[in-house]
Amino acid sequence: MKKKVKKVKKVKKVKKVKKVRKVPGTRQDALLRLGTSIAAGDSELDVCRAIATGLFDEALGYDYVAVLLVDHATGERVLVASAGRTTVPAGLRIQPGTGLSERPLLDGKLHYTPRVTQETRYLPTRNEGSEVDVPILANRELIGVLVVESNRPNAFNDEDLRILAAAGNQAGLAIGRVRLLAAVRQRAAEQEALLESLSDLSGQLELSTLLQAVLTRAVTLLGVTGGELAIFDEERGQLVIAASLHMETNAVGTRMAPGEGAMGRVVQTHEPLIIPRYQDWEGRSGKYGQTTVQSVMAAPLMIGPRLVGAIASVHSDPGRQFGESDLRLLTMFAPQAAVAIENARLYTAERERANEQEALRATMADLAGRLDLATVLQAVLERAMRLLGVSHGELAIYDAAQEELEIVASHNMGRKDTTGTRMKLDEGAMGFAARSREPLLIPNYREWAGRSAQYATVEFTAVMVAPLLIGGHLVGAIAFMDKDPHRQFGANDLRLIN
Repeated sequence: MKKKVKKVKKVKKVKKVKKVRKVPGTRQDALLRLGTSIAAGDSELDVCRAIATGLFDEALGYDYVAVLLVDHATGERVLVASAGRTTVPAGLRIQPGTGLSERPLLDGKLHYTPRVTQETRYLPTRNEGSEVDVPILANRELIGVLVVESNRPNAFNDEDLRILAAAGNQAGLAIGRVRLLAAVRQRAAEQEALLESLSDLSGQLELSTLLQAVLTRAVTLLGVTGGELAIFDEERGQLVIAASLHMETNAVGTRMAPGEGAMGRVVQTHEPLIIPRYQDWEGRSGKYGQTTVQSVMAAPLMIGPRLVGAIASVHSDPGRQFGESDLRLLTMFAPQAAVAIENARLYTAERERANEQEALRATMADLAGRLDLATVLQAVLERAMRLLGVSHGELAIYDAAQEELEIVASHNMGRKDTTGTRMKLDEGAMGFAARSREPLLIPNYREWAGRSAQYATVEFTAVMVAPLLIGGHLVGAIAFMDKDPHRQFGANDLRLIN
C-alpha cells in the first residue's frame, strides 16, 4: 500500500516539471523584456529602438522588425528604428501611395500579408515571405506603422497577430507618453526663456537698442537663421524696417506697403503667417528677389487692436519647416515685444520733445543777444537744421516791393554760395510755400513738377518748406533738404519747425 502511494507522487512531480519547460514560456519571457524596455524609454527614439530590438528576439522568431513614423509635413513614412537587416539605410523614407505599410494608416487596422510578392503594393525588398503591418496610435492619432517580416510565406499565426497588436498598442502608449512629456518640458523651457527675454527687454528704453534686442531674442528663441523687425508708420501707412539680423542684405530703413511681402501681409491681415517655401510664394516682395531664404514665419506686433509693427523669422535650411510649436512661441512673444517697443517709443518721443524744447529755448536765448541781421538769420537756419537732423538748408526773406524772395542764409547747398539768389512767388518750393502761406512736403524733389530752373542740378530727394509769417503777414520762407533716399519729412518735422 505504501509503495503504491509513492508511485503516484512520483508521476505527479514529473508532469509538473514538463509543464514549466514548455516553449511558449520563452516567448513570454521575450514579451516581458519587450514591455520593460519600452516602459524605460525616455525619448521617442528610445521607445522605437526598444520595440524593434525587443521584437527581434530569437524566441519570437521574426526575421525583420521596423518602426516607421509619419512625417506630417510630407506624408512620408520615415524609418526610425529597425532590427534584423543591416542594409536598410537609417532615415529611409517611403512615399505616400506606395508600400504595404501604408494600409494601416488608411484604415487604422492591422494587416497580415501571407505572401508579399502577390500584393500590388509590394515594394521589392529582401523579404519575399510574409508581413504584418500594425498601426501605431498615440493620443488617438495615427502616427506610424510597426512592420514585422518573416522570410517564409504564411509564417504568422493568430498568436503572432495578438502579440504584434499588443506591441503596437504598447508602442503607441509609450510614444504618446514621451511626446506629451517632451511637449511639457518644451513649454516649460519656452516659458522660462520668454520670461527671461521679457525681463531683459522691460528695462531697455532706448528705442533703437530695444528693437535690435527684441529681434535678437526672437531669433534665439526660435532657433532660426535670422530675421527682421519693422515699425508701422501710422502717418504714411507703411512699414519701416527698423532692425535686421543675419540677413543677406541689411534692409534697415526700407519701406513696404501693407500687403507687400511676408510682414506686409501680416500687417494687412493682423494674423501670423507661415511660408514653407518663400522662393515659390506668389506674395514675395521684389526687394528680396535674390534671397536664399527658404522658410519664413511672420507675425504682427499689436497692442489690442492697434498695430505697432511686424516681425519675421527666416531659415535658409530647406529641411527646416516652421510648425505649430514655432508659431505658438512667436505669438506668445509678439504681444509682449509690442508692449516693450511701445514703452520705449513713448519714452523716446517724450525725451525728444524735452530736447526740442531745450533746443528752442537755447536758440531764442542765443538769438536775443544778436543785432546783426545776417548773423541772426544764419544762426536761425543752422539751429533749425540741427533740430531736424538735416545737413542742407536755405532761408529767404520776402521783398514786398519786388514781390520776390531773396535767399539771405544757406548751408551746404552744393553750390559756392546761394545767398543773394532771388525767386518770384510761385517759383520753386519756397516760392510755392510763400504764395500759399502753407508748409510744403516734397518726397522727391527731382521728380517734382514745380522745381525751379535754378535748382536743376541738385540731387536732393526729400524737401520741406515752411513760410515765415507774423500773423497773416509774409516775412519769408525756410527750406530743408536731404539727399538720403530713405529720409522722408513728416508730421513731427512740421510740428517742430512750426
